Amino acid sequence: MRRRYLVKDLRAGCPCATCREKRNAPPVAANPLQLLPSGPRPDEMQIRGMSPMGNYAYSIEFNDGHDTGIYPLELLRELGTPVPAA
Repeated sequence: MRRRYLVKDLRAGCPCATCREKRNAPPVAANPLQLLPSGPRPDEMQIRGMSPMGNYAYSIEFNDGHDTGIYPLELLRELGTPVPAA
């Protein structure tokens, strides 16, 4: 079955340890002196490259420079939405 992916969903679902820690961390109080984040907005996110990791996963490089997540096929199935057969 084919699946459709939004790049922002793939980036938000990155399984690397750093991203998991950020997702699971308690919310941080707002800091009025905090700088605005740099880099692409979620709607500007793009994939620069994908590489198979054996027969079980893909490594994805995003245009924000992040490339440490290894996406197992099971996770990719969860993150994608089914595309009906034509």
